[in-house]
Amino acid sequence: MDNLTAIIYGIIQGMMEFLPVSSSGHLALIPHVMKLKDPGVFFDLTMHLGTGFSVLVYFRKEIGQILKDFFYFSIFKWDKLSAKNFLMKNMLISTIATFFMVLFLKRVDFEWLRSPKVIGLNLLFFGIVMYLADKFGRNLNMEQGSHRMEKSLEKEKSFWIGIFQAIAIFPGVSRAGATLTISRFMGLSRVEASNYTFMLSLPIIFGGFIIKLRELPSNNNVDWVAAIIGGVVGFVVGLLTIKFFLQFIQRMGLGYFALYRALLAGLLFFYF
Repeated sequence: MDNLTAIIYGIIQGMMEFLPVSSSGHLALIPHVMKLKDPGVFFDLTMHLGTGFSVLVYFRKEIGQILKDFFYFSIFKWDKLSAKNFLMKNMLISTIATFFMVLFLKRVDFEWLRSPKVIGLNLLFFGIVMYLADKFGRNLNMEQGSHRMEKSLEKEKSFWIGIFQAIAIFPGVSRAGATLTISRFMGLSRVEASNYTFMLSLPIIFGGFIIKLRELPSNNNVDWVAAIIGGVVGFVVGLLTIKFFLQFIQRMGLGYFALYRALLAGLLFFYF
């Protein structure tokens, strides 16, 4: 793989991982549109690591506080642990729900789901649902800066967010889009829905990394330079995308992303 191709893959991964427009859908389409070969498991892993570290860096204060509280109350004040780390507990519930839902969905044959037309259908349908969730969910919670997932144990919300996150296993759905959609339907503000979506990506990204390690080829025939370039580009673009999205969604909402999904779906139907 040449360096330019690695950069293109890194840019797409860094942007689409955090925008509600489906990273897997775009990455699945690249070989069709640009006539590129599959970059392979190792390259895919490094790109996901790059975007994972961009979340760690951007939310370093929040993540650091979660870990600090957890270890402090676990060691010194175990009896009061239940009154702390609501965010961590909610994320744990969501992650467990995602895990078991993915195990169930893994029974599905995914090959036909990676076809351009099926991806287009997913982009269009879930884009419409996302728009409706943002339009009608915005009035359910007028407190734009609410921190409900941090201040209380939201078992039901956490569970359903985890279930919807698992649906993103189908190309064209979008993990961010699915979690934002259900979060807005359940009354979370745009700000909190976005923050929770980004932080919830951490166990998914790094957990997926560990699982996919088993798929690495036994030989050493990997392009280290291209993989490093893709990972670094994914990290930098991921950081910029998170910052942009959090500012954009407060002012403009999810409507423009739904429109983009519809336009892309139309191109897929026409092109393929």
